Amino acid sequence: MMRARARTEQPRSDFDVHQQALARLFAQELQMSFHEWRQQLRLTEALPRLLAGDSVQVVARDLGYGSTRAFSSMFRRLLGETPRDYLGRLEQLARVRGRED
Repeated sequence: MMRARARTEQPRSDFDVHQQALARLFAQELQMSFHEWRQQLRLTEALPRLLAGDSVQVVARDLGYGSTRAFSSMFRRLLGETPRDYLGRLEQLARVRGRED
């Protein structure tokens, strides 16, 4: 399970690398900022846990968000709907598919 600190704005390095150089490297190699990459990583960790039944509150806390609202806001920004709406839609699709089989 990933435990991240939500307040860290830039990646840290034990090496002698300037933050701006590291930010440019992220942009060049991944075509996204460190902040965008970190959000996608958190979402990748969150989705299976939410689908397995973990509460939004627990997932948000474990991933380093200061509040459920902050996590839900990021989720909505990236996927276009809240975690509750997203999971509800998946459950509805599963029920429809179950009737078709």
